[in-house]
Amino acid sequence: NNSGSLTVTNSTLSGNTAGSVGGGIYNKSGATLTVTNSTLSGNTAGSVGGGIFNDNGAILSITNSTLSGNTAGSVGGGIYNKSGATLTVTNSTLSGNSAVYGGGGIVNIGTLTVTNSTLSGNSANYGGGILNYNGNVNITNSTISGNSANSGGGIYNISGSTTLTNSTLSGNTAGSVGGGIFNDNGAILSITNSTLSGNSANGGGGIFNSGTLAISNSTLSGNTANYGGGILNDRGTLTVTNSTLSGNTAGFGGGIYNKTGSTLNIANTI
Repeated sequence: NNSGSLTVTNSTLSGNTAGSVGGGIYNKSGATLTVTNSTLSGNTAGSVGGGIFNDNGAILSITNSTLSGNTAGSVGGGIYNKSGATLTVTNSTLSGNSAVYGGGGIVNIGTLTVTNSTLSGNSANYGGGILNYNGNVNITNSTISGNSANSGGGIYNISGSTTLTNSTLSGNTAGSVGGGIFNDNGAILSITNSTLSGNSANGGGGIFNSGTLAISNSTLSGNTANYGGGILNDRGTLTVTNSTLSGNTAGFGGGIYNKTGSTLNIANTI
């Protein structure tokens, strides 16, 4: 889609290959793309955006659609949303997508809104479900489950802002840290009315935090790690209010492992 407005409805794009970017669709800078009731599956990009590449300043809306089994040689197995771009995902599913480096489901450097959607079974080295790099992410009424990565099985939030509301992260795994979420130094993460359960990692089964993390009215349960079953707070700032941490397990810090140099505030919490 070069510059205008393109609508893809009741369609299937599968098995397409791009040597560099946009295996299924390349939405170029300044263009608007709407994908509705459609499927993108098995598409491949040699570098970026296995399913869709959304370029700088472009607008992409995905509704009632499925992106599955797409792959990228570098980042953004399902979707790559570039700096200055806007991506909205509603009532949709991203599953089984993969990237060699980061963002098995989605890489976001721009603005990303996910509503009533599911990201499951996606994989990458960083951010199995979502890799947010210096962007803004809002996730509402959605499920992120069964994704895997070396760091940030469900979400890897680096130098950006992520807000999670009325959502569930479950069964995500990380070989190193942040089974559910990795919130990096300088990043901001807010979790409200949400549940993180059954996630696992070496450090921070539910969450690894070295940035700024605020949790309210939420539950972390059944997460496991060697360090910080629920949360590993490593030189970060962590505030937990009106929440419950239960049944999390670790060799050190079953509920929370608060390392030297970290700040921890807890109120009205079990």
